[in-house]
This record gives sequence, C-alpha cells and structure tokens, in this order.
Amino acid sequence: MHDPARFAARRHGKPEALGATAGHRAVGQGGGRRIDRGYTDAWTVQAVQDVNVIDMTGLSDHHALEVILSRRALVEALRRTFDPLTVGELVA
Repeated sequence: MHDPARFAARRHGKPEALGATAGHRAVGQGGGRRIDRGYTDAWTVQAVQDVNVIDMTGLSDHHALEVILSRRALVEALRRTFDPLTVGELVA
C-alpha cells in the first residue's frame, strides 16, 4: 500500500501534502503530527494529482485530507494498463 500524500509530495513537488493532521489544539500532545493518512494500491496511487490538508479548526482537532485523482489515470489504473509503483519507490 502507498501513501497518496507522499506520492504528491515526491512526484508532483507538493510538500504541503505532508502537513500535520493532528495535535493542533490539545495541550501536551507535542504539537502537530501527520497521523491521518490514506492508502492506495500500487496502481491507483499513480492517479493522484494532489493531496490537500484541510484546516478543520473549530470543528475537530484533526485536519481532513482531500485526495484528488485523475479520472483518466484512475481508469487506466483499474485496468492495470501500466506497471505498479514499486515498494521502495517513495521511501526516503
């Protein structure tokens, strides 16, 4: 399984996709941390165009994630018309 935010950051130059999703309000939790994330398979992750961390201040102590996929690339991913992303390709 692959992290769409890491894909957006590494492949599309969007480091903000790796923004903190939790720890924004609670005292004593050590500050913001990226603990909320999505996972996709090795084909579908390649359809990711962007990932946004949506500020939910006042509604939750966790921020929401929005994963934006290319419709064309998602169809190709579901049909398996290209090679899957390798396991270590997004590892730092």
